[in-house]
Amino acid sequence: MSDLIEREWQFEASDLEAVEHWLAAPPDHAPFDFAFGEAKMQQDVYLDTLGWRIHRAGFTLRRRARGDAYEATLKSLARGGADLAARREVTERLDGPEILGGHGEVATRVRLVAARESLRPMVEVHTRRRPIDVLRQGKVVASVALDDTTLLHDGEVTGTLCRVEVEVADEAVERDLGALVRVLARECGLVPALTSKFQAALDGAGLDASVEALDFGLAGLDPAAGATEYGYAWLRRHWTAFLQHEPGTRLGEDIEALHQLRVATRRLRATIALFREALPERFGVLRDELQWVGHELGAMRDLDVQIDGLLVQQDVHPAESAAIQPLIAILEAQRTTERDQLRTLLDSDRYAALECAMGDALRAGPPADAPLIPVHDFAAPLLHRRLRSVHRGGVRLEADSPPAEYHALRIRGKRLRYSLELFGDLYGRPARDLTEAVKQLQDLLGEHQDADVMNDWLRATVRESDDRLPVDTLVALGGLIERNRQVMADRRAAFASLFARIDGPRRTRFRRALTARGSRRGAGR
Repeated sequence: MSDLIEREWQFEASDLEAVEHWLAAPPDHAPFDFAFGEAKMQQDVYLDTLGWRIHRAGFTLRRRARGDAYEATLKSLARGGADLAARREVTERLDGPEILGGHGEVATRVRLVAARESLRPMVEVHTRRRPIDVLRQGKVVASVALDDTTLLHDGEVTGTLCRVEVEVADEAVERDLGALVRVLARECGLVPALTSKFQAALDGAGLDASVEALDFGLAGLDPAAGATEYGYAWLRRHWTAFLQHEPGTRLGEDIEALHQLRVATRRLRATIALFREALPERFGVLRDELQWVGHELGAMRDLDVQIDGLLVQQDVHPAESAAIQPLIAILEAQRTTERDQLRTLLDSDRYAALECAMGDALRAGPPADAPLIPVHDFAAPLLHRRLRSVHRGGVRLEADSPPAEYHALRIRGKRLRYSLELFGDLYGRPARDLTEAVKQLQDLLGEHQDADVMNDWLRATVRESDDRLPVDTLVALGGLIERNRQVMADRRAAFASLFARIDGPRRTRFRRALTARGSRRGAGR
């Protein structure tokens, strides 16, 4: 098994023989030698699930056959270009053509991502490859591949490629090798490859992995269509985002995937709540199910934030790094438990039913007898209410108000922000300016809340430690609590100026925009 970062240049070539001749007699000043290998055939089959779950997790899955030997590779999605491309590659040898039955890192990851779906061949890439080792002082430091490639889909040829790939094995030679590659490209007429072979095969087959399985109907925002269709359009957008990030969350190697899945879950719930008067009753049940998913995602995200916060403290205070490490270990153990629970949830029949029901509801679209409620008439009173709610919550806050009251305002601000994101395009710049101000206030209140939650956890850890924590860790823990208190004090001190940006001229201009839009609609009617 190998897990590495592949660093390579990729070029389109019109004449591979010319490249081979050039490498056989490179410029005298080139500090490299070249050892030519025998050309070999390799057959690559790219696989994915019907719903393109591997692709949505940020990888391609390739099964390569050389004679009777097979290997499977997960390669991170990346686009070629004029510069050196870096992509992660995880490869394992297979006992046969079956991937899911394997026991290595590739098979394990694929099973996590694929969930209940089986793999199917998408496209094939057959290549005659001439390998060339690049040597410096007798040591292999890079490789060149001259590839004559045929692209296939369902057994039919869809295109051909001639590629030159130069892969770096020793980063110490990267600069000198790059200079040689640029000369090679110029003198042999090579053009940077802008797509991978996999993407070229998809294009030739007319396949689009980004939308192939995520079509739930019209997602265009047309105010003239009425509030119900407007709500459906936003739900389709957020549900697509949800499904885009779910496979990466299953894999668990990028905390951003989980964060974006949680954001999509929140926005779905917020959209259903906003449009509840214009949506069928079935969406109320779906919102409850999304809350069930969101609860587990929230627990995971909180741990990610806490771990990241302690890692930052290690960087800022290196003398305390060793003392802080036991706290990180406790959080990571909790995170492992939560991840297992999240994966159990995502593999459950209940979750599968949620995915099926949401997809069916969005594809079905609004009922034929749904009333046509003008979007502006629907949005304006709602936005007025949420703006008043933030105003009332903010003016009551004082420097010594309990943290829970600051957090309550954060929740009100989040609801206003989601409303502005849904309807902001209807009201132009006043909405955009207010949205930006709300976002800044939310960020400040979020940092205040994170510090408060972290201090609660640190205090609970001391109570539950039974004197098992090292003395140095207990000392560092006290310092962490004091720093978090200072963060909270700083955010409270900055609160008034940021709140004034919401509660001042921006609020006035936005309310005027709401009123003016309503007046124009009334005149039109």
